[in-house]
Amino acid sequence: DVTRDDLLELIQRIEKHAIRRSMGDVSAADIMCRELHTCAPQESLHQARALVRRHRLHALAVVDPDSHALIGIVTQTDLLQHLESHPSRFSLRRLSLRRETRISDIMSAPVVSVREDAQLPDLVYLLADRGMSCLPVVDAEQRLVGIITQSDLITGLYQSWMRRLSN
Repeated sequence: DVTRDDLLELIQRIEKHAIRRSMGDVSAADIMCRELHTCAPQESLHQARALVRRHRLHALAVVDPDSHALIGIVTQTDLLQHLESHPSRFSLRRLSLRRETRISDIMSAPVVSVREDAQLPDLVYLLADRGMSCLPVVDAEQRLVGIITQSDLITGLYQSWMRRLSN
């Protein structure tokens, strides 16, 4: 006996398999950015904001200083939510980061991440369907080895498309 839910699950698996076949063997390792900018959980918001601005990052991975394991993530939105305002002498409102707040106080954890061998359809689901702006890539010990952004995903989709056209 096959229930309606069993049939729906089977159809979803078949669709996922078909997508995987059509997209080829592009993995997270193929498209991830290996130039990493990270921070430690004890760093201040001011330090994190400076790093985000200097490197024009959308998010900052938080890693354990000893093991280099991924333990959290801080986005631009997280930083903006932790601004405080002070009136200036010109009666304008000036925003500044709360200096006593640490990254560990605002980081999102646990972090949705993928392994290096994650395939393109899984990345599309996480970055497009779930609306994530970036996706950390970790090794077997949960150490950060790369980051995939939506731009990286588009590059991967384009590479897959070009491979199919050349075959």
